[in-house]
Formats: sequence, C-alpha cells, structure tokens
Amino acid sequence: MHEIDSAAHAPQAANFQRAVAGGAPAIVTKRAGGEAATRAARRQAQAHAPRPRRFAANAIWEEYPFASTVEGGRGATLTLSPGSIKSSHGAALKNFYRDAGVDVGDQFLVRVR
Repeated sequence: MHEIDSAAHAPQAANFQRAVAGGAPAIVTKRAGGEAATRAARRQAQAHAPRPRRFAANAIWEEYPFASTVEGGRGATLTLSPGSIKSSHGAALKNFYRDAGVDVGDQFLVRVR
C-alpha cells in the first residue's frame, strides 16, 4: 500500500481524493516500460492541459492515477503542484516501489494518511 502523506504532499493527497471521488481506482497496477512509458503516459494525461508555468514559475502538473501505472495517462485527474513537492512525492513513490518490491504488473492500494 502506498500512502500519500497529506501533510508533506497536500496537492497529491487532494488530487487523489478528487480522482477517486470521480471514479478513478484506488488500486492501480505498476506499468511496464520504465521511464519512457511513464513519460509517454504523463504526456497523454497532460495533452489538453495548459502549460503549468502559466500559473506559477515552479508549478508542475500532478496526475492520478500515476503515470507510472497502467491506469495512468489519458483521462487522469490533474492538479498543479509546486515542483519541490511533486519531486518529493515522486521520490516517495519510487521508494515505495523499491522497498515494497512492487514489480511490473503488481497491483497496489493507494490511500491518504
């Protein structure tokens, strides 16, 4: 289970809750294809979104379901996040994959704490 820390990653926690309330799954599957597939899914998710820097100098789009999951990509729920918080959550997700031994095709639950 990947827990989004609502104190440290408030934009990601709020975006997850909004996405799940809108029908996105709380159980997702790690995507095959590594970083290239994740980047492609992220581009799909953000294809029709305005450039984030239009809103703030260090703004970055955050998506749920995550681009690193099969469910991520086109149709993901987006929110703006400061770059430092987005990077911190990205590192937390990568650490979760490593520490929990999540491999391609493995499903895991996401929740907010």
